[in-house]
Amino acid sequence: MKRAKSLEIGHGLEEERILEITREILAHRRVAKRLRNVATLAWSDTQRWDWLRFKWQGYRKPSILLVSAGLRGRLELEDWKTYLSWHYLQHKPRQTLYVAQPMLRAMLPLILFIAVAASLTVSSIFGPAALLLFLYQLGPAMRKLFLRLDSVAAQSMGSMILLSLFKRIDMLQLEENEDAKKREGWVARLWPEPNITERIDNLK
Repeated sequence: MKRAKSLEIGHGLEEERILEITREILAHRRVAKRLRNVATLAWSDTQRWDWLRFKWQGYRKPSILLVSAGLRGRLELEDWKTYLSWHYLQHKPRQTLYVAQPMLRAMLPLILFIAVAASLTVSSIFGPAALLLFLYQLGPAMRKLFLRLDSVAAQSMGSMILLSLFKRIDMLQLEENEDAKKREGWVARLWPEPNITERIDNLK
């Protein structure tokens, strides 16, 4: 294995299968050639399980697919197909307005304040209050957005298929997931991303 900082480049059968699935999915999407031709996978110790990204290697060079090291050797081939499909379906939701509604509602008070402040001299009085209200609503709005992305993806893949994947990942007891379940109070309210339990409950 070749190591680079927190990355470990793999050359085994698991990596080959994941790369094959990735190329097959990207072949039907409008993405850069360097992504469609990805030929290298690296496991990252610092990357969360629900993140999937590409490391740029320079012009005309295929990028490296970065995957959470916590998933290495712990998912079946069908799980990887579901995982990769779920990830890329999130980037092109079919119901854009439905997905964006939570954020639009959270931003509404701030937008209204800006509109009023443009014609009146009330920014110093109501500005901080409008900003605090926006920040108070931002975390829950972001979580709803992520959960709606899951719901839209599940409509294409099948709710039980995606639900099964989330349950399997929950059973892995990844440190990041276990820590996320312990959030309470204001931290839990303002945190912008749902934990694995919330993702599972959303699909039931």
